[in-house]
Amino acid sequence: MEKIIQSYYPTQDLQELLLECIADKAAEPTLWSGMTLLVHRMLGGSNPHIDRLCALTELAILALDIMDDLQDQDNLQKVWMQRPQPYVLNAMVGLLMAVSAELSALRAADPQQRFPDAGEFGRLIAVAINGQQTDLALTVQTEHEYVEMVHKKSCMLIRIAFYFGLGALPKEAVDEDKEQSLYQIADHIGLMAQIRNDTADVTRCDTKNDLLGKKRTLPILFMLSDPELELPILADYYANTVSREQFAEQLDACLDYVQRSGCIPYCEFIQQLQYKRALDILKQLPLVAPWKTKFQTEVLDMFGG
Repeated sequence: MEKIIQSYYPTQDLQELLLECIADKAAEPTLWSGMTLLVHRMLGGSNPHIDRLCALTELAILALDIMDDLQDQDNLQKVWMQRPQPYVLNAMVGLLMAVSAELSALRAADPQQRFPDAGEFGRLIAVAINGQQTDLALTVQTEHEYVEMVHKKSCMLIRIAFYFGLGALPKEAVDEDKEQSLYQIADHIGLMAQIRNDTADVTRCDTKNDLLGKKRTLPILFMLSDPELELPILADYYANTVSREQFAEQLDACLDYVQRSGCIPYCEFIQQLQYKRALDILKQLPLVAPWKTKFQTEVLDMFGG
């Protein structure tokens, strides 16, 4: 990752910012590059540039993490939230451009190998940005619309990690049915990950609680759908008849209600349902050992096992 950044961005202050962002992200546990590697290996892939593609996965996800934090104005402890915003916006765009350029450069440097297409990468990013816009605009009203938004916003990120592994395989190594089955697994993982995040965000006791932001995530939609809602102020706030300040005064009572409402067990049930569906698909696919088992234990089980 550092070598890629150094090759594309010699401008000192920009390079330093990007390297700081990479170091910050590297301090966290990550599954992104692992997904790219395991998808590639369990389909018998042996592309000599797979480690570089894993690095590109990490850089792409880092760019989208930065975008998400800038939009939500949270994760204030991160390096990119402590630097001038115009610089950070430049760095975010720079990461995506470097990934796209590197995909083309790899193809030109080694025409004997197959690589992910920069155009398809751009399409996946565009879908994710559309999903992010829906989330920002607070236009989700129903559980169906929530799932649609998550498919665009979150599942596309998992698909990018999968695509970087799949796209580096020889054409004869994977048929369309197997590829689509793997992308179905990616979608189930994306739903599990988003539901887990949304469950955490509805229980936090600070100003970043999704209730204060009037988001309609899965646990919140569950509560709002209750015809015998115990806490009328929740419905009133979402109907815009109560101010944010008035609602914030009752946040502790709302957090108590979150625990009593059944929304958390409901979300856990949906997570487990997604996990079971993904595991059923994985078990039916003829994939290379031991990578198939590693994928289950190191990726799938981490989200829902």
